[in-house]
Amino acid sequence: LLRKGVGEETLHAPFTSFKKDPHKKDLIKKLALEDANAQELEYRFAVLTTLKSNYRVPANQPLLLPGSLLKEIKEPEAGQTLFLLCIQPICDCLRIDETRAFPFLQLRPPTEAEPAFDLVVPDSAIYRRLRIQYSPYTLKMIDFDPSEAVRVIQAKVNEELLQFEASSGALYRWIGELKFDQTQSIVNNYAGQLSRVGVDESEWLRRWAKR
Repeated sequence: LLRKGVGEETLHAPFTSFKKDPHKKDLIKKLALEDANAQELEYRFAVLTTLKSNYRVPANQPLLLPGSLLKEIKEPEAGQTLFLLCIQPICDCLRIDETRAFPFLQLRPPTEAEPAFDLVVPDSAIYRRLRIQYSPYTLKMIDFDPSEAVRVIQAKVNEELLQFEASSGALYRWIGELKFDQTQSIVNNYAGQLSRVGVDESEWLRRWAKR
């Protein structure tokens, strides 16, 4: 499989089903040990390839930086939980002397109509599939007050959880931080949405152009 991939005509019978849709088939299930949880292995590997490893101790609280993943802390009856991805440039996350707004992309769980997802993130004892909302009108701006001692936005430890408190008093739990290249790729995709150009042209010409 490593040398020839799943499209090779000489694949053994147990693997022929992967030719049409290899990334969604149960390849791990066929290769893993019988008592292994294949879905769990997929989630764990997805997290390893996208999130930075976390070796922090409570005394070393994370900062609010580009790539920070937050979960809005709400009352159980308040509706769907919101996940957020910080896309503030690193230079605007440091040396802060007053309240500053941070931009966040919203992350929503996939639906039956749109089952695709972009990230898998750990949330307590489970993993969540999340889809990035790239539309500019879904961008969420949240104000935070810096720590006077270090002039950054720093998480606080609350009952063994790392939390950020917004200027409004809203609380957001720190989930993790995306790797730099993952964050940059997402920011580039968002910038592409911002740079879209709307033109007024002939419908006949537009259809022939196949944009």
